Amino acid sequence: MENDYRDSVREYHYSNRRPQHGRKRPGGSKVIPVIIIILLLIIVIIGAILLAKVLSSDDSSANVSSSEMSTSSDGTNAVVSEDASSGEQSVTSSESSVSSGTASSGEIDSRYSVGESDEPWNEWYLKIVSAANPLEEGFDPPLSTITQSYAAYSSMKFDSRAIDALEDMIAAAAEDGVTLTVISSYRTIERQQELFDDKVRRVMLENPSLSREEAENLAATEVTRPGTGEHHTGLAVDFNLAETEFEGTVQDVWLKNNAERFGFVNRYPKNKQDITGIIPEAWHYRFVGAEHAKRMNELNLCLEEYVDYLKAGNR
Repeated sequence: MENDYRDSVREYHYSNRRPQHGRKRPGGSKVIPVIIIILLLIIVIIGAILLAKVLSSDDSSANVSSSEMSTSSDGTNAVVSEDASSGEQSVTSSESSVSSGTASSGEIDSRYSVGESDEPWNEWYLKIVSAANPLEEGFDPPLSTITQSYAAYSSMKFDSRAIDALEDMIAAAAEDGVTLTVISSYRTIERQQELFDDKVRRVMLENPSLSREEAENLAATEVTRPGTGEHHTGLAVDFNLAETEFEGTVQDVWLKNNAERFGFVNRYPKNKQDITGIIPEAWHYRFVGAEHAKRMNELNLCLEEYVDYLKAGNR
């Protein structure tokens, strides 16, 4: 009996004991999630490294384009800027790498020639308008409207005798991948008066102690007085950006290489401000006729010097 009792007790205990081999190790279920997290972190790190390489490559390309488009300033503080503070729109180019175009072959295209004259300095195409040579009263050049796609504003005007040369030049630049946009052209005396008066007003606000005369003299160092600016002739245009940053752009390079073929010269070149009275303006071009543009560039003369050169009997 006693032995039977012990056996039954032992059997009871064994039947209610949990099998030891079925117990799970603490934390065992966490192993797989940890491995997944580690793998995800590795993937993220590899992705970040690849992205950094791509961005670094893009930055290098951007730096190369930037250096091609970089500008340089000569740091000259000259007397006046005909187009400064004019309120005209600036049109910047999106080209980062384009051809500078075909340089002049040296031949004169008759379409942009102005022909022979015994006194070319008295002809319309070599007319000088400046502080030293103010516009005569009643001056009224023949004008035509510049094609809208070539201009920043509607109804911009240019001399009818030279507008074909202007538009052909813009079209030729476009064929070379360079966008030239006229942001300023012919200005009436009334329009220039508005620009000048606005500048005087701002000068007086900034310098309340100045008299009206003093404010006008200061304003005239940045905006030409009515009747003394090239834009009155109808033969001058500003391209894209009337700022020093224009120098060195693809537009600047193309114009330097090609403008003379169409009868245009940079009216206010470097190192000529003592003669022109205007600071260098790389964006400002003036029609003078293909033969005169070519000769002016060969001699490195601004318009004032060239007219004196012709008056002295040179050709």
